[in-house]
Amino acid sequence: MIDTNTSSHRIGADCGNGTLTLYVDGKVIDSVTDYTYANGGVGLFAWSGLNISSADVTFDDFIMTSLK
Repeated sequence: MIDTNTSSHRIGADCGNGTLTLYVDGKVIDSVTDYTYANGGVGLFAWSGLNISSADVTFDDFIMTSLK
């Protein structure tokens, strides 16, 4: 579902009311419902895969807004 022929991607997540929805370049990649955690914080990470010798990862223009 993710275009591998581009040099960058826009990622997003909607988290609220027990549902987490993940987006890449505006497309829904996955969604899950879990009411275990009612609140919390945000963290960013990157994983390049098992057999990758190097990777260049930049998080730019990070925005967090309330769904309320």
